[in-house]
Amino acid sequence: MKSMQSLPSGAPQPEGGGMPEAARPGSDGGLAAPAWNHLPALLACIKQAIAEAGGWLPFDRYMELALYAPGLGYYAAAPGVLGAWGGSSDFVTAPELTPLFAATLARQVAAAAQAEGLATVVEFGAGSGRLACDLLAALHAEGWLPAQYAIVEVSAAMRARQQEAVATLPAPLRERIVWWDALPARFDAVVIGNEVLDAMPVKLARRTQQGWVERGVVESAPEPAASRQAPRGGQGNSGAAQRFLETAPEPAASRQAPRGGQENSGAAQRFLETAPEPAASRQAPRGGQGNSGAAQRFLENNDTEQPLAWAERATGVAPRPSMRALPLGAVTEIHQAAEAFISTLAEHLGRGLLLFIDYGFPAHEYDHPQRSGGTLRCHRAHRAHDDPLWQPGASDITAHVDFSGIAQAAAQAGLELLGYTSQARFLLNCGLLDLLGAAVAAGQQGETGAPRNRAGLAQTAAVQKLLSEAEMGELFKVIALGRGLRAPLMGFDQGDRRAALALHDTAEGPP
Repeated sequence: MKSMQSLPSGAPQPEGGGMPEAARPGSDGGLAAPAWNHLPALLACIKQAIAEAGGWLPFDRYMELALYAPGLGYYAAAPGVLGAWGGSSDFVTAPELTPLFAATLARQVAAAAQAEGLATVVEFGAGSGRLACDLLAALHAEGWLPAQYAIVEVSAAMRARQQEAVATLPAPLRERIVWWDALPARFDAVVIGNEVLDAMPVKLARRTQQGWVERGVVESAPEPAASRQAPRGGQGNSGAAQRFLETAPEPAASRQAPRGGQENSGAAQRFLETAPEPAASRQAPRGGQGNSGAAQRFLENNDTEQPLAWAERATGVAPRPSMRALPLGAVTEIHQAAEAFISTLAEHLGRGLLLFIDYGFPAHEYDHPQRSGGTLRCHRAHRAHDDPLWQPGASDITAHVDFSGIAQAAAQAGLELLGYTSQARFLLNCGLLDLLGAAVAAGQQGETGAPRNRAGLAQTAAVQKLLSEAEMGELFKVIALGRGLRAPLMGFDQGDRRAALALHDTAEGPP
């Protein structure tokens, strides 16, 4: 769950494709954050990529560098980006809220693995390692353990954090965990990915009178000092920037997401096959308690100057049929990397189950005319903004998932769509409320003081976030793909919405 406060989204896009000024965040105003001495080097890396690409960089390549550039990108240089509220984290995911999430998922994983004779569990993008640790403990409680629990992680910084978490497990569990630097030629497994698809690079497209054009990134032209904006950290804060600093966190259900493509992109291939960068390639500690003078100047300058800008080209980007419903000027995402990721997994999977949990929509909801601003969002210090060019590397960049595109890519790669439902329905089908009841009852034993069973109250509050339609319960979906499986999946016993993933073409006229 990318928990945060929010700036307004869906503001009309100017015909030239620029970001509305009111949508840009202002200075941090004292926000808790890690030291960012790596940001100048990341910006230099991005500028070099722009130059090497002839002055215009497709947004998916920019997003890949901003998030994953070795030693410099958001995930590669800041392993503390996800975690509990407060501190230097930027967002919270379901496994961080409560171990009951992993315990519920374990029921489906264990049932499928035992029914199908699968001995391996593979997790992509394991984050802090919390899900891996809690899932293994829960699988042990279910009476089944995999022979191997493999983690695929592209960030060396995140991998180091996962190893620290795994080191706390008992030896019989710890010894089952390995890290894969590349996918085996063939493997049989239960594969899981929680909030993985939303972090894969996306292309951006905008509808014009001449058709769809692709949005990319260029270097900003130098502007006269007199024309620059006042610093956005004091009296000169725009309304949007002030809300970025002061408003309360928004419900998770108000966020938005990505869409898909059809061909294997370099980003997806690198996500699957590139070995994590060696520790030696990562940046030195970023200033201890604070930023270096150079980094501080960089942050201050980037609050008043925008070194990068949007530019558009007619590159022949292929729209989805459902994009016909979007009005002129609409901006949306194309999810080539996520769909290529599914296709690549299918090439390597012999027999097994793929379970992906993420926020998103079917195509006909993704491309609703009212969602004309797209779903691209940035997350920093549990708050949200919609300018991915602002201080690249200091914010997460994400887009909602087009689950119709994922299902189509899976079908084209020879995988079967086994289920699709809301996170709430999946967790309820797998017995989350039974597990909550047992946890609360266990916590009450021996407690006589007031307030009674604080741990039970905390667990109940976390479960409410997982299930509530106003939080994660409806916005987050679970999709199941597979090959060679026979047994039904308990998580989709009720409320299966597979029919909703059919591609809709409801508007007339050219795409």
